[in-house]
Amino acid sequence: MMRCGRTLVYVAVILFGVQGHVGGSQKPIDMESVVAELRSLRAAIEDASALSVRLQVLAVRMSRQQERIVAVARRLDRLSDSAAAATIRYDESVLHVKELESALSPARNDPAESERRRVDLRLTERELARAEAQRDQAIAKHSDTTNELAREEGQLMAFEQLLVELESALPARRR
Repeated sequence: MMRCGRTLVYVAVILFGVQGHVGGSQKPIDMESVVAELRSLRAAIEDASALSVRLQVLAVRMSRQQERIVAVARRLDRLSDSAAAATIRYDESVLHVKELESALSPARNDPAESERRRVDLRLTERELARAEAQRDQAIAKHSDTTNELAREEGQLMAFEQLLVELESALPARRR
């Protein structure tokens, strides 16, 4: 509807301009050139309308892409904290295992105390294995999310490139 209204305005402007031109001029009206000009205007309006729609769609897609990037970046921050905490737990477990291993020296302890420390050592080694698995899982999730963020940013860059191409397709304004 809007395109039709614009076309009618352009036609009216041209026709009134032609009538005004005929009354004060000695040149005859060349209807073929008027029709050609109308067709040219119609094509320009259709092209501009199509380009406008493409720009609007691209703007929405870019906005959604930016939202995805923000969401992935936030998730990456949380995973960074999680990976750091898992690494700290793992490092603490490693230190605890080393402390228990050094405390198993038979010269220092009686047999009952040594057995209790061996049990503690086995439990701590299990905890160390769990902490290592959690750390490795957190690091893997962090790595995957880092890659996902890079892909999302790459998609936004592709949209930005498309925007530059569409902008270059816009007609230069007359001054």
